[in-house]
Amino acid sequence: MKESNKQEWKVTMYYLGEKSAFSVYHPAVNLIYIGFVLIITMITFNPYIIGTSWLVSAIVWFVINQENKFIVNIIMGLPIILFTVVIQPIFSNTGTTVLFYINDKAVTLEAYLYGIVMGVLFVTVIQWIGCSRVFIDSEKLYYLFGKIAPLLGLTFSMTLRFIPLLQSRYREIHDAQMAMGRHGASVKKLDRLRQYLKECSILISWSLENSIETSKSMESRGFGLKGRKTYHLYYLKKSEIALIVVLLIMLCTALCIIVMGKVNVYYMPAIVFPQNMIWTWSVCFIIGVIGLLPVWCELLTKYKQNKNFLQK
Repeated sequence: MKESNKQEWKVTMYYLGEKSAFSVYHPAVNLIYIGFVLIITMITFNPYIIGTSWLVSAIVWFVINQENKFIVNIIMGLPIILFTVVIQPIFSNTGTTVLFYINDKAVTLEAYLYGIVMGVLFVTVIQWIGCSRVFIDSEKLYYLFGKIAPLLGLTFSMTLRFIPLLQSRYREIHDAQMAMGRHGASVKKLDRLRQYLKECSILISWSLENSIETSKSMESRGFGLKGRKTYHLYYLKKSEIALIVVLLIMLCTALCIIVMGKVNVYYMPAIVFPQNMIWTWSVCFIIGVIGLLPVWCELLTKYKQNKNFLQK
C-alpha cells in the first residue's frame, strides 16, 4: 500500500508537464512569466540572484519533468560550468588575488569566480528555456505571434514542433532497423556507420515528403489569404489579467532595483558586493516567489481538488 502511494505521488509530482495547472493558463501569462525570469536572470551578475534563479529553475524543472531527466539536466550543466571556469582565466588575468602563474601570466581568484558565475548563468538560462518548452508549445507561439508576424510565428511554432518530431521519427526508424538485425555487436564499425547514414537518409526523405503534404494542406485551407481567421480556445479570464498585472509590477520593481545599480557586483580588479544587501534579498525574494509560480498553481489546484473531493 505504501509503495503504491509513493508511486502515485511520483507520477503526480514528477511529471506534470503539459498536464500541469500552469500550462493551461493563457499564452500571454506563460510568455510574460518566462520573459520575467529570463530578463531578471540575464541582466545581472549578482551571484545571489543568479544562484536563486538556478535553484528555482531546478525546482520547476524537477516538478514538470521526470526524475531521470532532472538528474541528466544537472549532470549536463556541470561541463558548461567547468568549461567557463577553465576558459575565463585565459582571456582575463586582471585581479588582485593571484593564485599561481602560467608562463608568466597570473591566474587570479577573481577570474575563477567570474567564470563560475558565468557558467551558472548559462546553465540557468538553458534550464528556463527547457521549462518554457513545456509551458509554451507551438500552438501557443503561433497564437501569440501569428497576428503580429504570421511568418515568424509559423516559423517558431514549426521549429519547436519539428525538433521533437524528428527525434521520434529517427527513433522509430532506428528501432525498425534494429528489429531487422542491422545493428548489434557483430556488425562492423564501417557497416554501422553506413547504417546510420542510411537511417539519416530515410529521415530526410520522410521529412521532405511530409513537408510537401503539409504545404498542400495549408494551401488548401487558405493559409496566407487576407481575412482568414484562425480558431483558438484562448480567452483571458479576470484572474489571468490580475496575474499579468502582478507579474508586470514585480518585473518593473526588480528592473528598477537592478537598473539603479543597487545589486551590482564587481569582480575586476577586486570583488565588491553592494553595501546594502536588502536590495539583493528583495530581488531574490521576487524571483523566488514568481519563479515558483507553476508550483504554487499546481499546489492550489491540488488543494481545491482534494477539498471538493472531501465535500462530496
